[in-house]
Amino acid sequence: MKTHSLRAGDRVAMRKLKYRGENNLWTTWRWHETVWHAADDFFVTFEEPGIPFLRADETWHATRYAFFYVFPRASFNLLELYTNNAARTFEGWYLNINTPPQRTADEFAWIDLDLDLWLYPDLSYEILDEDEFHENAARYHYTSEMHRIVAETLAHLLDRIRRVELPFRRNVTQLGPEIEFLATYFNALPPKLQSPISNRYAS
Repeated sequence: MKTHSLRAGDRVAMRKLKYRGENNLWTTWRWHETVWHAADDFFVTFEEPGIPFLRADETWHATRYAFFYVFPRASFNLLELYTNNAARTFEGWYLNINTPPQRTADEFAWIDLDLDLWLYPDLSYEILDEDEFHENAARYHYTSEMHRIVAETLAHLLDRIRRVELPFRRNVTQLGPEIEFLATYFNALPPKLQSPISNRYAS
């Protein structure tokens, strides 16, 4: 069953929120993505260095290449990250745990629930920001539903890693070959890279 109506080429707004108590949500970042591939239960965008992320008092520009996987009915999203240099080397996957995205006419928005995972190229992993999660949960009185989401999503992601479920895979090295692999796997046209690489946003 398809969980969204997006198609390749669609432009979509994103908003990441923080929970600061009942009826109090704070926008951490707003940005726009272009859908590269749309499957039934997720869609993928391709980010290049320089994409702007906005909030009230600042603009931050992405410093890496990334495939961004969004699951409209799930409590996580993830980034597949590559360096911004000539090699465009694979760094790993960053997995964000959040509430399921809510879609309005204008955007997808979700509440970031602090706890994250970093998955290394060798498929070992590190759980990140546990202290931040426990501190914020106590300070802002996270609901029982939020606690449930974090526990169940963490277990789900660890199981996906154990099973090496796509997009996780072994022997990922550089962006060029992985663009070809993913384009073939998804039966999609490869995203076009900017040339030359911008040193302005080099990591």
